[in-house]
Amino acid sequence: MKKFNINFICSCSWACLVPCYLFMTNDSAFAFKHLFVLCCIFILLNYTFALCLRWFEKNADRHYLMLSTVWIIFWFSLPCARYINNCIPILLSWFEKYKWGLLLLFSLFFLLTCILLLKKIQDKTINSILRFFNMTVVIVYVLIAIALIRTDRSNNETIIEIKNQKNCLPNIYHILLDEYTNENTLKKIEYDNSNFLKTLEKFGFLVFRSSCSNYFNTENSVASMLNMRYLMDNEEMCTHTLNVLIKKNKVFKIFLEYNYAVKVYAHSLPEDLYGNTTINPTLWSFIFTCFSGTPIKHQIENLFFKRFLECHISNIEMTLNTLIKAKDACGSTNNIFYAHILSPHAPRCWDSTGNLENDFTFKGFLNPIFALHFTEKDLHQYTNQVKEISKRISTFIQTILSQYNENDLKPIIILHGDHGFMNTCIDLDHPLVDADSVFGNLFAIYIPQEWQEDAKDLQFINLYRFIFNHLFRTNYPYLEQRQMYKGQPYVLAQ
Repeated sequence: MKKFNINFICSCSWACLVPCYLFMTNDSAFAFKHLFVLCCIFILLNYTFALCLRWFEKNADRHYLMLSTVWIIFWFSLPCARYINNCIPILLSWFEKYKWGLLLLFSLFFLLTCILLLKKIQDKTINSILRFFNMTVVIVYVLIAIALIRTDRSNNETIIEIKNQKNCLPNIYHILLDEYTNENTLKKIEYDNSNFLKTLEKFGFLVFRSSCSNYFNTENSVASMLNMRYLMDNEEMCTHTLNVLIKKNKVFKIFLEYNYAVKVYAHSLPEDLYGNTTINPTLWSFIFTCFSGTPIKHQIENLFFKRFLECHISNIEMTLNTLIKAKDACGSTNNIFYAHILSPHAPRCWDSTGNLENDFTFKGFLNPIFALHFTEKDLHQYTNQVKEISKRISTFIQTILSQYNENDLKPIIILHGDHGFMNTCIDLDHPLVDADSVFGNLFAIYIPQEWQEDAKDLQFINLYRFIFNHLFRTNYPYLEQRQMYKGQPYVLAQ
């Protein structure tokens, strides 16, 4: 009975590993009831699998070793596959296109192989492996707890240092709208965005209607922007390196040096791109976050499609509402509020009337929700998202500007996209593909009147070089604007 309890508890610990980790690293966001509900579900699944295995294998020790193996494959197969793909991008370039179906098949094949091997291993060896698994899961939880304690201490020290030094510099609102393209591209797909751009200009924004980003995807574009330079060849192709560049970026470090407090809001992102970001504290958000690193990510999203879209809209609204309250919570000076909003990027959650997308047809077990290539229907869905997020941004900006009266130091507001809407497939034969559709991005800034003359010819690569040169009186040289692809300037084939 004792052996049963220990081995079963350890298999349950493997089952609950990722939910516990997410809860511990985001304890201020998620309620304990969220963790309790999800852990109960995984423990019930674990027990159900154990009952099913009894039909094939009578030895209880083998049950729990098989179950631990199942959960390890479930939680770690996708991160391992991503790591291999990042290290050998050319060899495994096919992986990105078919990753979910292939990953499910490989996971099942590996699982069956493990089960067959375990059935042939002697009982004495099984016990040794079980002890190793049980010790490992305990060590993993202890290491997580130690890492969290060290992180909390370092974060507390940083906050104290910032609060002890305070100068009067304007708040900065930096809003990144993922995949929001420029006016030229929207005209080509027969969408008129002029009303939104004119509204921004009435608010006092400088709008760069033909702006282009420097890279065609989010990680490269954000890493380049937040480090104020073009990426080196070895950086551009490695996702791990890009993530490090983003989380330890130069821009945020400079703001901290000048006594700014940096706040990052990325509720709607499926992955923690920036580190230490705030998360939507709902049960469904917790569930989708837990499954985002597993082979059945898209299958869970497909099964609960309506909940998934509702959760995504809630994430967007929560980000904007948090930004609206940021001045009261953090003060009217010396803050940068950085928000990354996953819109108009997929998921396409609004229909043409601005209501929740009502096409909840099951998409299939091996298919992602959204196609990689744009069809005519996809273009209409994309422009629906542009229209709806633009409405919300207009209201948001009006609210933010109204919070600062004549006696307050006016804020700086940066509003931009990170790449064009055709970034998922640089298919040179596609009739819509050109430099604007791949790299074109929304770019508008609200800055002091005396800066505007200098900003008329501002290029996207020089965004923060310009801000720092005027705000902190630095002397960063301006770079030549160009679009990059695989380490080379991007030239569209004719």
